[in-house]
Amino acid sequence: MNKLLRLCAFADEAADSLTDQLDALRENGIALLELRGANGENVAALTVDEASEMRKQLADAGVAVWSLGSPFGKSPLAAPFPEAREQLLRLIDIAHALEAQQIRVFSFYPDKDQNPDDCLPEAADRLAQACELARAADIRLCHENEKGIVGDIARRCAALYRNVPDLLGVFDPANFIQSGEDAGKAWDELKPHIHYLHIKDALPTGQVVPAGQGAGDVARIVSEYRALPHASGVMTVEPHLTVLSPEALELHNKTPGAAPAYASRRLAFSAAVQALRLLI
Repeated sequence: MNKLLRLCAFADEAADSLTDQLDALRENGIALLELRGANGENVAALTVDEASEMRKQLADAGVAVWSLGSPFGKSPLAAPFPEAREQLLRLIDIAHALEAQQIRVFSFYPDKDQNPDDCLPEAADRLAQACELARAADIRLCHENEKGIVGDIARRCAALYRNVPDLLGVFDPANFIQSGEDAGKAWDELKPHIHYLHIKDALPTGQVVPAGQGAGDVARIVSEYRALPHASGVMTVEPHLTVLSPEALELHNKTPGAAPAYASRRLAFSAAVQALRLLI
């Protein structure tokens, strides 16, 4: 049976201040936030007191934090792990203060001279330790397939999920395209592990476009995702669309075959949300 789909968003793409982010969410009828940054601070830099104050503001606006769009794991494997571990412990405290149950994570950068396949055991070990800490705090860690990290392609993502059973998946079609993968084939391989989606589409060149306008097979992915019994039903809109000055935008719009571009972050954000709604 198809489940109810719930829209979420990285509202920091619409505005910097939390107040303006909440306005953008309200304008687009979205009640879930994946908090990556607000008021000039990355979510990992917040204090627990700041996070608690934000939670009050969010509650007044009728918005809940679905997940922390954290930078955990977006660091070199060569860096000592204790620093990343301490960052995760702070993020867990922040998640509790915001009443979020998920933290988005990554699987670390290999050294330039390393084969990412050879890095899988160490990345899996670090993520297993991280999941153990999170599980003790009743928090779920969700891995995103980011370009350039150990888990950037489907085969390595699958290996991580096999070796770290507590690690859940966040599927980003555009990131697979930008990593040289077929997003549809990646979905077929990874969908048993996917907890939620990041909605970002891209052309074969890697340029990000609204959902359904690229090579990400987003329509099929969304259709199949809503039927997965284990999935959350949450889809986080991550626009990453091109914003240009008025002069550059006018020139851009006269270029044959140019990908969509927008006059402001707020317009780009709304366009990304509308594209997903139309696709659904």
